[in-house]
Amino acid sequence: MKESVLDVMQLFLGNDLFELFTTETNRYHIQVSHKYKEYKIAKWTDVTIQEMKKFMGLLILMGQVHAPTIRLIGSPEIDLEEDKDALILRCVADANPPASIVWRRAGRSEIASLQETLQLRPVGRRDAGLYTCQAQNSVGTSEQLSVQLDVKYPPKILSAGPDRLTTAPLFSPAAFECVADGNPMPTYKWLSNKLSKWPLILKRVPH
Repeated sequence: MKESVLDVMQLFLGNDLFELFTTETNRYHIQVSHKYKEYKIAKWTDVTIQEMKKFMGLLILMGQVHAPTIRLIGSPEIDLEEDKDALILRCVADANPPASIVWRRAGRSEIASLQETLQLRPVGRRDAGLYTCQAQNSVGTSEQLSVQLDVKYPPKILSAGPDRLTTAPLFSPAAFECVADGNPMPTYKWLSNKLSKWPLILKRVPH
């Protein structure tokens, strides 16, 4: 903890009050000690002002200690574009003693970040996924807060075929396949050679 018990007590109570507490505590022991003569108990040592300060300070600090609660500051935009936009998320913890922050990404064993702020500058398609923040201190662990990151990127044709040049018998069907990647999912459009006098007939075009 950043504050010692003595520092805490100096903020709340003065020495005169501690002297009164100490005097009355020791006086009370004298008044009731005869009741316990038949029991084997440790020898009484008068309480000092310094000990009373520590005791009262611990009582106050115990009331302030609590497990962390967290909140997220900043949220991903609806359309984050690859290599253009940045992601900045803060996981802010309210805790005493201070809590450590952990960012994790779903499906990954490694930790995404141990800092309060998660930054991706700029975002890429491989950054897309579910990110979870959690805080922990010696008292306990917070709930998990999650945010889904979706990254947009333009379409790219991965393959077209079966071959660049395909020969088919006259009046017989021919099949072609175009495979592309993109987010959002791309639509497909086939174009025929304008020099051809035969129309292009498309059936079951994949999407």
